Amino acid sequence: MLAGMLSMIAFRGILLLAVIAAIGCQPSTPPAANSLSPPSSPPSAAGVESAQPEEARDPQARLLAAYKAAHANKDVEAMLKLYWFGSADAEMRQTIRENIEAEMRCPLTDIMIEPMEPGQHGSREEGGIRWRPSREVVALLTANFDTSRAPPGGYQTQQVQLTVGRRDGACYFTVPLRD
Repeated sequence: MLAGMLSMIAFRGILLLAVIAAIGCQPSTPPAANSLSPPSSPPSAAGVESAQPEEARDPQARLLAAYKAAHANKDVEAMLKLYWFGSADAEMRQTIRENIEAEMRCPLTDIMIEPMEPGQHGSREEGGIRWRPSREVVALLTANFDTSRAPPGGYQTQQVQLTVGRRDGACYFTVPLRD
């Protein structure tokens, strides 16, 4: 009887090992949670350097990486989330959307953010209307696009300059508001 029990235990042990070998042994938490390496960077546009580890600490670097990712994915909604609209009216919101769509028609070739002195970009008058940025401007983003393969006759954005403001430790693109 004892021999029968031992053979049954041995059989179950062998069966358990076979099952483990067949399906593999998976950890109870996902590999990323156990990894000591930093999370992977968001996708970047071809020909544009990938995001740097400093992103986690630098709000301007996070904004730059988010812009690259949204542009690479042609994600207008993700790009709109990078703007601080404040009290912008529906017409201004639509204009910003159309500008973003135009930016996404051609590949991004070069992009950079340069810090600006406070007050360097303030209110201005244009077309008889006084405008002010939706946040105090702290930097200027310049993005260049490859328009060499753009269809003739259509409007293509070759370069865009966007003012950058801050709020609660995050950076956003500013939007012109009526003063």
